[in-house]
Amino acid sequence: MPTPFLVVLSLLVVLWAVLVWRRGPQVGLAVACIAAFAMPRWYEIELAGLPFDLRSILAIIGLVGILLHPRGRIRSPLIALDGCIAALVVVHVLSDWQQGESLAWLPLRAYGEWALPYVAGRLCVRDGEDLVKIAPWASAILLAIGALAVFEAVAKLNLFDVVFGSPIDVRGEDGEKFPRNVLRYGMLRALGPTEHSIFYGLLQILLLPWAAIQLRAGLSRPAKTLGAAALIFGVLGTVATLSRGPILGLLLAGGFGLAVWSKWLRWPLAIVALVAAGALVARPAEVLTRLGNTVDEQRFKTDVELYGRRYEMNGTMNRYLIVLAYAPAIKSGGFLGHGTEATNQFPPRVTPLPPPVEERDLLTVPDNAYLMMGLRFGWLGLLSLTLLMTAAIVTACRLVRERSLIGSPRWLAACLFAAAAILLTVYPSYDYVFELLFTVGLVGGLRSFGVASERGRPVR
Repeated sequence: MPTPFLVVLSLLVVLWAVLVWRRGPQVGLAVACIAAFAMPRWYEIELAGLPFDLRSILAIIGLVGILLHPRGRIRSPLIALDGCIAALVVVHVLSDWQQGESLAWLPLRAYGEWALPYVAGRLCVRDGEDLVKIAPWASAILLAIGALAVFEAVAKLNLFDVVFGSPIDVRGEDGEKFPRNVLRYGMLRALGPTEHSIFYGLLQILLLPWAAIQLRAGLSRPAKTLGAAALIFGVLGTVATLSRGPILGLLLAGGFGLAVWSKWLRWPLAIVALVAAGALVARPAEVLTRLGNTVDEQRFKTDVELYGRRYEMNGTMNRYLIVLAYAPAIKSGGFLGHGTEATNQFPPRVTPLPPPVEERDLLTVPDNAYLMMGLRFGWLGLLSLTLLMTAAIVTACRLVRERSLIGSPRWLAACLFAAAAILLTVYPSYDYVFELLFTVGLVGGLRSFGVASERGRPVR
């Protein structure tokens, strides 16, 4: 077991144990998992042929703690989100089994990949009181990683790499998935403890609701100051990634949050969104080319001929072209896709592959989470992910009127809406998928335990 992994795991287990003793098993589980969000992603261990990282280990420990603790509560009514997660697990098992994988560990692996983070999020919150207890810790973590992102962009130094070593130090020459020295506007694109700047932006966006909860629920000036500082640095840290996806995600989250908050703003914002979406659907090549030209991407530009038509491709236009390029492979994969083994590297081992691209092969990486789910698990996988994100946003919106939840559903819905849009620009990675599913689980927990309370069942 690598020394940094062991040291950080030991510290987080101690933190979990202290919080379970002082604040209860829900708070211990939540804080331990969220603290692990800020740790490097490239450390993991293998047990019985299954990979475990810090977050999955802490989630398992925390869930066992809830199961055994006298104040732990697991049973609650099933909701639609539970069915969406179950569908992802089942589709994963069927897809890989169809491709010849053994059923020995497959259900457990599928559960760990999709259900474990969701269940951890679902069981760590039951009501507004749990949110208030967790918010200071989550806000402090967001404040730290946001400030480090700003420092990294300006000072051009990643302190996580200095302290823990970079992915290439841990895994060798093939360990670096994204260059860690990319400059834009004269600043370093912040990566923090992740392997891609978009992952880092997504991580911070998904933590923003906690800062909003702390700002609103804080009873003292220092508590409110912590929430405000976390919110400011969470936004600045996301911008420090210098990635258009997360920055656009901030705008989408803000617009969606305002639309949910005010019925007077809802229709104007909806009209703007529909016009923008209509322009993108009607003229995708022109809109994305113009958007790509907002950033100096001359060194990435190249002319590409794809299925008889030529395009001017850059890092933005690439997101549209990969959908065109891999659409035949999704069709050939059918309902259950090509499986995990065929899609665990780039370019994926699927047929047909996109035609060769002149000068620079930018079509080898399917930078679209929905596209990758279609390649990996077929039409059923794509449908399952789409339903999960839709159900999470809709469920959060349905909880907005619950005053006891101190506005958290609105912020959760807004950030999940932003995340759903950002998924169109980046491939799925456990660098952020755990955090995404954990956040969806928070919505599930608030909804499910709320239903139990409505039926007269004690939540505690």
